[in-house]
Amino acid sequence: MKKQLLIKEMEVVLLCAGNEISTAGRGRLKRIAERGVDWDLVVRIALKHGLCYFLYKNLKRICPELVPEDNLSQLQAYYFQNSKRNLFFCANLVKIVALLKEQCITAVPFKGPVQSEYLYKDIGLRSYTDLDILVKKEDAVKARDLFIENGFTTDVYIPDNQLNNYLDKENFFNLKGGDGSIVIDLHWEITGRYSLHPLYMNDLEGYLESVKLVGQDILSLSCEDMLIQLCIHGTSHCWDKMEMVCSVAEIVKSTRIDDWNSVIRRATKFKCKRMVYLGLLLAENLLDIVLPGEIATDIINDIRIKKLSKRLTQNILKEEIAYTESLSWRFSPTHFLVRDNIPDTFRYLLRLWFRPTVREWIEYPLPDSLLFFYYVLRPYRLIKDGLRGKNA
Repeated sequence: MKKQLLIKEMEVVLLCAGNEISTAGRGRLKRIAERGVDWDLVVRIALKHGLCYFLYKNLKRICPELVPEDNLSQLQAYYFQNSKRNLFFCANLVKIVALLKEQCITAVPFKGPVQSEYLYKDIGLRSYTDLDILVKKEDAVKARDLFIENGFTTDVYIPDNQLNNYLDKENFFNLKGGDGSIVIDLHWEITGRYSLHPLYMNDLEGYLESVKLVGQDILSLSCEDMLIQLCIHGTSHCWDKMEMVCSVAEIVKSTRIDDWNSVIRRATKFKCKRMVYLGLLLAENLLDIVLPGEIATDIINDIRIKKLSKRLTQNILKEEIAYTESLSWRFSPTHFLVRDNIPDTFRYLLRLWFRPTVREWIEYPLPDSLLFFYYVLRPYRLIKDGLRGKNA
């Protein structure tokens, strides 16, 4: 971390936040450990930021003799428990993709297991609670029904004659396996409500790559689109966990992206250029990566993103969660300041206030003739839930 005084426990976590640590980083880690740290605090910080698996792997590899046995055993238990759980997710994901393929539905998993395998070649280094799968919009209902036929349930009932309206307004179905051990977010669009340009399969399928997961080839996002999706997702959560920043840093360090100008052109097209800039700048601030020269100057010259990244960096290092800064985390200033231009900021505000979400469909089922009323129910629910201290 540059130009920032860190507590040594936070520095230990940051030094271990990656698949590989530089020679200089290894030396620094050993020197800090030799001087003594509060290892209980180190573990708590790593757990909060989703980095305890990285912490275990790197401490075990670099300086296990300097870590108290109880703490190292605790981290080892977390790592192996997570690896076992993730292997279960991976095996089920392969079956799910095969099930969809049998029905001529192309499925593209993203985040979760494929991100772990693609970036780290180690499914135990990240934790996740569900499986995110992208299908074509026209296949979404067919895929949902297929899951329901195979014992899954969904949390919202949409009448058949309202499905087209729902598909236009929302971006996923949430489905739970019979015993609750598998949760699937079945997407037909991957940006959620944060980029003003929807990203459908048709925007991505010409760039898809193959990842081998538990011995099976699985389609996944290209490295470029994975970076864009990570930056949109990280921004949507106000970058409250360092693990998200770590993933961005890993893409940069991997040198898999040859044409960074192409990345920025795609991000500009998808109206999330500043989100990508923010993710890259946070990775530089926190993890000391070297940004590609062709975009480093543009990022440095963006004063708004520099200020925003500084504030979010301070929040992370002070262990504050950024989305508590507003009445609702969806209304965080971050979500407005990161827009590419002023018209996009106003468009996002209007959409946030008036465009119905799955919450409106769940809480206020309406007949076809009153679907337009969701645009009134949305601000009503936001105000009601805001007064009650609930999220949007």
